[in-house]
Amino acid sequence: WIMNLSDRIFIERYLSLADLGVYSLAYKMSSIPLLLISSVIIAYKPIFFNICKSYDSITGKKTIYRYNNIFIITIIFIVFVFSLFAREIIYIFFSELYIKAYIVMPFILVANLFIGLDSLVALFFEQSKKMKQTMYLAFIAAILNLILNYLLIPKFGIIGAALSTTVTFFVYFVLKYF
Repeated sequence: WIMNLSDRIFIERYLSLADLGVYSLAYKMSSIPLLLISSVIIAYKPIFFNICKSYDSITGKKTIYRYNNIFIITIIFIVFVFSLFAREIIYIFFSELYIKAYIVMPFILVANLFIGLDSLVALFFEQSKKMKQTMYLAFIAAILNLILNYLLIPKFGIIGAALSTTVTFFVYFVLKYF
């Protein structure tokens, strides 16, 4: 909750409700690829665990590596396409009041890319039953998010909120990866 919604509380406190509306729209529109990514992960999860159980170590690693690469390329492509057409998406479907949302969308889309990558890493955490470590890393990322929101939103507005989100999910992914 802190990593996904605390930025809106800071925006409401330091900026206008119009900025909050623009940011919320950008966040919602940027979540469309995340819906696709989540669907793929849900479909991939049983395949992943089946491969881990049924193959020998070397064959299983090669198969998982191949599937993961396909997944990573797919989410990078989806995020790229949405970033490329962010302005047009906002312009076609919403009024001119929300046109600034397209500036924020690429940042949030990159954050969603890291969420997608993190979902792959999370499968390995589940397989090795290291869920407690995930909790500690999420706690660290949540604190980082609050600090970045506090520092960036008053100075940079909704761009600061988007940067805070992107940096937080990047750090969370990197911590989990290593």
